[in-house]
Amino acid sequence: MVHSFTDILTEGYCFVISMFSECFFILRTYVLWNKNEILLAAMLSTSLSFLVASFIIVLGIGIRIPAAYMTSPIPGITGCY
Repeated sequence: MVHSFTDILTEGYCFVISMFSECFFILRTYVLWNKNEILLAAMLSTSLSFLVASFIIVLGIGIRIPAAYMTSPIPGITGCY
């Protein structure tokens, strides 16, 4: 049985992986800047504000406004144009 990489990764896994990598880079930057607490607070607050904003956009606006898609001028091609 052959599985492709995209079959294994779903949107939930991709979100967890991206959050883990973001936390890793925040921790790495914090250590490289000699444990500067002001920098840590700035990075955490910025990361949290982007996370909250993305949830508001996806859950609040994304459900109410349907996306308008054009049909492809080339037959057999699917996707967003």
